[in-house]
Amino acid sequence: MTNEQLTEAKCESVYSHQLDLWQQAIQAPEVAPYIFGGQMPSGSGPERARVDAALANSLDFYAYVFQQLAPRDEDGNLPSHVLRVHEGDPTPPGIDRDRWENWWSWAATILNGFDIAPGMCDPLMVAVPPSGFVYDSEFIDAVKDAGRC
Repeated sequence: MTNEQLTEAKCESVYSHQLDLWQQAIQAPEVAPYIFGGQMPSGSGPERARVDAALANSLDFYAYVFQQLAPRDEDGNLPSHVLRVHEGDPTPPGIDRDRWENWWSWAATILNGFDIAPGMCDPLMVAVPPSGFVYDSEFIDAVKDAGRC
């Protein structure tokens, strides 16, 4: 399999996850305001459990996108401010230009995800001893660096 085929496979997988997220909001309209409408969850009971599950699904999606598509240099390091990129920003040293340019829209998608589902911040920061955080520290740090949580 070529690098181009691997990249295409990654993108197809990410798009499939995104479609699943949208489908979740259609199938469970009571959770849509929390994953697309900017509302913070409150209360308890079965509806809150559905909202929490939807937020976890959304957060998992954005973490997956980050892990699969965030550009890294040849040593596996992320560029600084990896989520605070804008179209036209210069390519950081050691990062493939095409990969960098393809990343702009995904970075915006992740940031928008936190804007429309602010309830994802609390579960992002939950520590599960002794293994540490549920989500990768690079993802947590990038989200915090971008001012979303």
